[in-house]
Amino acid sequence: MKEFPAFELFMAMRVLHYRDALTLIFFTILLIILVEKLSDFLRRKILIDGKPL
Repeated sequence: MKEFPAFELFMAMRVLHYRDALTLIFFTILLIILVEKLSDFLRRKILIDGKPL
């Protein structure tokens, strides 16, 4: 079973695998930015068209 990403980040920092930790942090931030951009696009589309998708 796959461990939780937060646990992987904690373990990477604990055993001084900073490259792994930075990679996990980078992809987490990237995912947040992509979800924000997608929600902005969908919100704009709904508000401009005036009707739900």
